[in-house]
Amino acid sequence: MAIDRAVSATRQGERTRAEILHAFAAFLERRQSEMVHLYLCVRNWLQSDDGQGLTEYALLITFVVLIVMASVALLGDTVSQFYSKIASEVGDPF
Repeated sequence: MAIDRAVSATRQGERTRAEILHAFAAFLERRQSEMVHLYLCVRNWLQSDDGQGLTEYALLITFVVLIVMASVALLGDTVSQFYSKIASEVGDPF
């Protein structure tokens, strides 16, 4: 990394203390900007309400399916007898 290179260069007498500190500050600044970016991404994801509409639709569909299932369970025999009565009165069309 930049710090390791700066330290090894200093051992060889190529870099001054100010150059090492500058390299270290640049390294920290890059890391800090990466962490800030990650924090902002997570915060925006947690605060977004994009999934809220999808959840509401899923709950609505679940509620409608439950009502239909209850209606079929309660009225299934009555509806079946009604259609059977109509079919016997109409007769076979062929």
